[in-house]
Amino acid sequence: MLVSGRMTALLAGQPARRILVELTEHVMFGDYALARDAIAELRAAGVRVAIDDVGAGYSSFRHVLELAPDAIKLDRCFTSGIEHDRGRRAMAAGFVHFAREMGIDLIAEGIETERELEAVRSLGVTLGQGYLIARPGPAAAVSLRVGHVGCPSPARHRSSRAKLTRALIRPRPRDPGPAARGG
Repeated sequence: MLVSGRMTALLAGQPARRILVELTEHVMFGDYALARDAIAELRAAGVRVAIDDVGAGYSSFRHVLELAPDAIKLDRCFTSGIEHDRGRRAMAAGFVHFAREMGIDLIAEGIETERELEAVRSLGVTLGQGYLIARPGPAAAVSLRVGHVGCPSPARHRSSRAKLTRALIRPRPRDPGPAARGG
């Protein structure tokens, strides 16, 4: 669909600056030049592109290098159990470094426990998604939740998902305890 031109037609009239198109690592590209041209057309309209499930399969690293996405989504195989697995932490730290060097967003997928959330935060991951953060749901529910957590206006962010995840992965203020609250 990406290289057919149908994607541009599908997104016509939509608020492009709020759209993040995710390309799964399972998609095979016979011609990366055609894919880059299609991505350039989407970007010209204001749409951002992410590579989904990075690290889950054989082609995702090549997709990242060849397509220069705006974001990469670290597969849940790296976040699941990251709090007690040195290998997963090391791989995630490598992705954090790569994303910083390339100036792209890194989104940790599959965050389901507080310990996983704290582990990815400690590595410097600032975006995430998973059942702990928010269950999948309709766009209207996401918009309401984003407004509820006090995020800035949509014009100040690139996508609704980025607003939601950015707001929810930020370290929470610590409760000073009853003595400090005067109780």
